[in-house]
Amino acid sequence: MENSSNNPTYRVKFDVKFDHPITAFALQIGGWFPLAFPSAPIILVDRNIVGMAKKIAASSKRHDVAANSWWFEFLNTPSYKLNPLLHAMEGCMQQVPTLQQFVDEFHEASSNLAIAFPKAGQVMIAQEDFPAAYSLVTDMASSYASEQQFLLEVVPLLASKVATNAIKKIEAKILEAASHMVLGSSKLVVLAALSCLYESADGSIPSIGRRLIKPKAVFGQAQAHNVISDLRALEFLIRVSTINGPTAAFATRDKYLTAFWCEIQASNIGGDGAKLKFNIRLTDKLFPRLGHGEREKLTARLSAADF
Repeated sequence: MENSSNNPTYRVKFDVKFDHPITAFALQIGGWFPLAFPSAPIILVDRNIVGMAKKIAASSKRHDVAANSWWFEFLNTPSYKLNPLLHAMEGCMQQVPTLQQFVDEFHEASSNLAIAFPKAGQVMIAQEDFPAAYSLVTDMASSYASEQQFLLEVVPLLASKVATNAIKKIEAKILEAASHMVLGSSKLVVLAALSCLYESADGSIPSIGRRLIKPKAVFGQAQAHNVISDLRALEFLIRVSTINGPTAAFATRDKYLTAFWCEIQASNIGGDGAKLKFNIRLTDKLFPRLGHGEREKLTARLSAADF
């Protein structure tokens, strides 16, 4: 109990047990909630949430449908409005969608969500407003190409665990590639690559960066698109937090994207015009091969590289 002369307050701590393992996460500024507890009224959903909603609506016999159906029911309430904008922005072809693909994906996702969540509200876009909504895609075209080129260049270097005596050389190549990214490009792709580089030497700690990027010796544009879409969803959530109006959460079934989000702990969010600015952390879980002092040195190198 925290006490004052007039207003005593009480701090309560308790454990919550659910009927099913957690299969989906609601990301908000500061961390995540199970789908039972998001405090935001707007729920942004990604492709894996929409895909599972479609399977639930079709009464799929997949082994994981029952658990996901149980969790999804927490969103099936008028308290929430579901928004498939991120689903539409990613597209269905593992490449930047055309305007028509964007419109079709939004409508199809809305239909599937309406069936799976009949009691929940839906964020709708009028037909004449789709070009304006699609500008979210076109406005990022140059930075998208830059981020894709970065991943195509550095990810093959990370296909296998990097030997200790080669790490500094690979880090230099990553930062060199990052220096060629155009203004406005996401730095989260660089952070994810470095997280993969500095994974635990003995493999005892799961690598958040490796599970997020899924690096291979042959890593193509489609794989890069998937990584960029995931990380842009996080940046979109950060950007939405700067807008006056109802708050939003981002629902995903990707536990490693969730882990990445929780570790970076975006803070001091702001911006100048279209440019988004925020601080991130370099934690031991993101960089398990580095001690505290080494992470501080990496932070200094990133600052020197204008990261």
